[in-house]
Amino acid sequence: MSLIRGRSARAILRTAATILVQAPRFVAGYLYRRDRRMWVFGNVHGFRDSPRYLAEHVAASQPDVTAVWIAHDPAAADAARAAGLKVAMANDASARKLQRRAGVAFFTHGFRDLDLPLVSGAYLVYLWHGTPLKRVGLDVSAVQSRRRP
Repeated sequence: MSLIRGRSARAILRTAATILVQAPRFVAGYLYRRDRRMWVFGNVHGFRDSPRYLAEHVAASQPDVTAVWIAHDPAAADAARAAGLKVAMANDASARKLQRRAGVAFFTHGFRDLDLPLVSGAYLVYLWHGTPLKRVGLDVSAVQSRRRP
């Protein structure tokens, strides 16, 4: 049975259950005391792309800001440490504590870069590679032309 654009009833119920289970974590994220001078950066694909370059710039030019890289693998952790960043491994207790305290959180590929419920009360910055202009208008079924003859 297809309810929403090819999604089965089971998939929709699983998604709804996940949202209900995660809701208290999102609400709690707004209750944590945030440090505006602690910024967390993450990239699920490693120490690269826009978060890397911004984190390196912040670490070099903003001594009053603590730049923390949330690493998903040891290679990314080593590279971030070599660049002068404080590092915590994702899913580690120290990473969860840092994300709960962070005043600003930087993403690039999506919410797997960081633990979204933990940073839900922080100022969130999406460092995508650009506006997804290729996708604009793809959900329109018919394009109407308003050209004058």
